Amino acid sequence: MAKERGAKLIALTNVELSSLTRLADLSVFLHSGLELAVASTKTYTAQLSLLYQMVAGLAGTPDICTGELWRARDALFDLSSDSAREHSRRVGRQFTEAHDVFLI
Repeated sequence: MAKERGAKLIALTNVELSSLTRLADLSVFLHSGLELAVASTKTYTAQLSLLYQMVAGLAGTPDICTGELWRARDALFDLSSDSAREHSRRVGRQFTEAHDVFLI
């Protein structure tokens, strides 16, 4: 609807050939890695980080978020370490028999 009224559509996506990419005037690919669960937590986190940077840039204060974003980025890299992945697998095995799991 907005596009029909002349609005430009910017897609923040992890999938380069998604239907959203085909609709968008500009696509930003997050390259946050393969999502193995429905929750898409890596993509969601990357989207939040990018939106935070965009808002800071539009507000004319991009340097405000630089340190905070670098710390968040480093924390995300730490989460993808081998030990963190193994821990995630162990936790995940606990839910293999679950019928319903709610993520908040």
